[in-house]
Amino acid sequence: MADIVESRIKGKRVVASAAYSLEGVTVMTPTIARRVIIPSLNFVTGVELADGRIFAARREVILSAGSIRTPQLLMLSGIGAAKELEKHGIGQIVDAPEVGRNLWDHLGLIVTYKLRHPEIGTAVGSPGWVDPLFQNGNPIDWFTTSSVPREALKAALSQDSGTDIPDDHHLLSSPRCHLAFFVQYVGRPIDGTLITGYALNKLPPSRRRVSLASSDPGDKPKFDNNHFSTEADRYRLRTGLRLVSKMFNTPVGERNSCWEGGA
Repeated sequence: MADIVESRIKGKRVVASAAYSLEGVTVMTPTIARRVIIPSLNFVTGVELADGRIFAARREVILSAGSIRTPQLLMLSGIGAAKELEKHGIGQIVDAPEVGRNLWDHLGLIVTYKLRHPEIGTAVGSPGWVDPLFQNGNPIDWFTTSSVPREALKAALSQDSGTDIPDDHHLLSSPRCHLAFFVQYVGRPIDGTLITGYALNKLPPSRRRVSLASSDPGDKPKFDNNHFSTEADRYRLRTGLRLVSKMFNTPVGERNSCWEGGA
């Protein structure tokens, strides 16, 4: 069952249409939605497309346009902060000032290492990388997670807030998954000579914002990445990079690889 939920078949990642039946489903491409139709509060009757066509809902409307387009479509439909909507001549139907705010992602740092013995065939692109089972699985199958030193993180959080952070702060509770690590047996160029170490920042305090560029649904929304804008995030990424370096500087790591590129 887990393979189906994660769009995998026999361990290999696949597109959703290969994992789920599309029987009875009509897929329309390329098609842009202008808005969901909300004649009254908390009641949606259908969807209007950019070309003016309207599709009435017989049961429900499922809005699943991703972390960028979903808030854009909500705001185009009149759901959002009044000031944001007024700038683009959109009448507010639902007062929801948090629409488009608090977006976050688990960005990280990547370090590439050159294999000392690529002829063994332990990386993608090598002539020895031939077993079909090597294509199975997902990076999450081999994640290793880690916390970070509590007092240093507390100091970083205090620097961000400008005040002392209490000991019961949610990022200081133990255990917490502050960092995730994994190694991929691939690099660029994909020639079998490189492997890559990742340190991913989890639970980041930094937040992004999505806003409208215009009332035209064909225009891409604006967004402020705001990545690594907090000292807490920067501290954890520095810690993660040092741990990746420490791993590859073990006797086993040094025997099999050497540093090739930057983060």
